[in-house]
Amino acid sequence: MQQRRFRVLALAIAILGIPLIAGCFSTSLPATPESDSVSRLVTAAEVQVPFYFAPPHADERRGYQYLLVGLPFSAVYTPHLSSLVKYNLTVQAGLHRYGLVEPTTTQGMQVPRLVATVKDASVNAYDFIFFRRPVASVTLSGTYYSQRGKVQECEVTGRHGDYKVFAFDRELMYALEKAAEDAATKLIECLGLDQNLA
Repeated sequence: MQQRRFRVLALAIAILGIPLIAGCFSTSLPATPESDSVSRLVTAAEVQVPFYFAPPHADERRGYQYLLVGLPFSAVYTPHLSSLVKYNLTVQAGLHRYGLVEPTTTQGMQVPRLVATVKDASVNAYDFIFFRRPVASVTLSGTYYSQRGKVQECEVTGRHGDYKVFAFDRELMYALEKAAEDAATKLIECLGLDQNLA
C-alpha cells in the first residue's frame, strides 16, 4: 500500500514538475541557407512588386518538445521565422513571374504591392517511445493591391508532419521549412498572382 502511494506521489511530481522544467530548457531553431538563385529569379520577373512584411516576434515561444506524448520538456523558439517566410514568399512569387522587392520610397505605399504577415506559427515534437513526430504549421495573411485597383485578401495555413526516429532541432527545422513553403505556395495562389500580371 505504501509502495502504491509512493508511485502515485512520484507520478504526480512528474506531471506537475515537467511543465516547470520546460521553462528551464529551450531549443532555438537555426537559420537555413538561402539559394543565391533567388535574386536572379526576382531580377528576371516580369513585374517588380514592393513587398511590405510585418515580422513576427522573434522571441516568442512556438511550441514544445514533448516526452511520452503529452509532457512538455523543452520550449521551441524560431528566431529566424521572419527570414524563412520572406524567402519562401519571394521564391513562390518569382515562380509566378513576380519579383518581390523592398519598397524604394517612404512616401505612401506603392501600387502594385503585396502586404503580408505571419498570423501564427507552431513547431512541436511528440515522443511515442519508438519514434517521434515533428509537426509544424504556419498561418500567413496577405493583401495584394494591383495596378487595376483590385484588392485581394487571403489567409492560409501550411502544415507538415512526419515520423522520425529522432526529432530534434534539425527535424523540427525541416518541418517548419516545409510548413512555411506550403503556406507561401497557398498564399501566392490564393492572391491570384498566377492569373494575371500587375
